[in-house]
Order: sequence, then structure tokens, then C-alpha cells
Amino acid sequence: ELVTLADLERADDGIIGRGAQSQVLLYRNPEPPHGFCGELLYAVKAVPKTSLTERGAQRALDEKELLLEARGAWEDRQVDSATVTATATATNIVPARAPPLVRLYGTDQDEAHLYFIMEYLSKGTLSELAPVPPNLARYYVAALSYAVDFVHSLGWMHRDIKLDNVMLDGNACTRLIDCGLSCRLERGSSEHATAMLGTLGCVAPEVLAGLPYCHSADWWSVGKSRVPLSVYR
Repeated sequence: ELVTLADLERADDGIIGRGAQSQVLLYRNPEPPHGFCGELLYAVKAVPKTSLTERGAQRALDEKELLLEARGAWEDRQVDSATVTATATATNIVPARAPPLVRLYGTDQDEAHLYFIMEYLSKGTLSELAPVPPNLARYYVAALSYAVDFVHSLGWMHRDIKLDNVMLDGNACTRLIDCGLSCRLERGSSEHATAMLGTLGCVAPEVLAGLPYCHSADWWSVGKSRVPLSVYR
């Protein structure tokens, strides 16, 4: 069942995050499910309609579609125990069975804004945490790699992989966020993306050169993200 703004109330008057054309607000459920202890909090991304071009509106729809597909696929998928065991062996850390992308609980709109109602991730981003010890860096790179592979398995590219777009929940498990630049691209397809998008310093050379690119550009960005995460003294 999807959540709407009518189900929630503001938990804080402040802004907990900002995007290029959006701000993130903190909401809570005034009537949490029976047996739930504490506040049930949500991060609500508010996108002003006045800031949306036709292309921007399509990107908002693409983000919604990817996050809903990811949520459905994760709920249907059993965690691969072999992957969990291999990751734990390599890092000496047992990864939690958490979804690789931020959960989207619903969307809403009013005259002025589009709203994405998502899970609240309380521990900040990997860019705020970095640098970390080598074994922890290996764990987080493995978690990011799993998230990117999960996105690709659904027939999408993320196109903005960076430490700022990896957040941590209350158990320090990672979530890939900010799918606003994502695009449909089936893995193994002969088609390529062409738009020059992403964050300077994190995008692959072929993207900067204006050349056609595919899923390998996301993997280049994963490798690029490893450097600031791993430099530890």
C-alpha cells in the first residue's frame, strides 16, 4: 500500500537535504502500525513544478518508475546466501539484508510541488563518512557494486554514481539514492545512452567526450568512488 502526504505530518520545520532542484523534508506517521515503537519517519523530496522542464518531468517519472520497480523486485527476491557469505568472508563484516536502493513508499503532488515519499536514512552519506579503514572501504564498495548491479539487472542505468548518492540507514547499511538521471537501458542491449549527464569528476571519460556509452560508465564511477573512500591514515 502506497503512502500519501495526507497520511503524514511534518516532524521538523527544517530542511534535511537539498538537490539541484529540490529540497528534502522530514515527515512522520502520526498513527504508526500497531506494535511499532518510536516515530515512523519519512524523507519527503519536494520538487517545485516551476523548475521542471518537459525533460525534467520525464526524469521525475523515470525516477519514480525505477524506485517502484526496485522495491517490488527486492520484495520478491530472496537474499543470495552465497553472496552474503562471500562478502562476509572478504570483509569480516556480515552485511544486513537491506534493499540496495532507497525505498519509495509513494508519490504525491499539489499545485506547486511533486513529492517523493521515501524512507528516512539517518546516518548521512558515504562522502560524509569517508575516508574509512580498508576493510570497511571494501565492504562499502561491495555494497555499492551490488546496488549498481541490481539497477542494471532491472534494465536501467543510474548515471550519477558518487559517494554523495550513497546513504546509510540506522544500522549503517547502504542505500543508493537520487535516481533522477537514470535511464532505461537493458543489460546486453546493442543500444547506448548519449546524454552528457552526471557529476564532473565522477563520470566516465566517454560520457565527457560526448560518445555513446552503456552500463560500463556506471562501473567506472564505482571505481572512481573508491579512491576518496579508501584513502585512510
